[in-house]
Amino acid sequence: MYERMKSLEIYQKQKDTPDMEVESIKGEILKLDTEIRSLMDRMAEADDVVFAYIRSDHGC
Repeated sequence: MYERMKSLEIYQKQKDTPDMEVESIKGEILKLDTEIRSLMDRMAEADDVVFAYIRSDHGC
């Protein structure tokens, strides 16, 4: 029983320590998410410009 408790304690300590690779990947995901949101905002602005052009005399 003592050995089982020790193995659980070791597992818990390992679980509590952050995995640097996982943290690095999380950081990259957050960075990509920010870039995607920025691009989506720019696309929304571009839609407004395109629709304004279509409605103007220069359009169809």
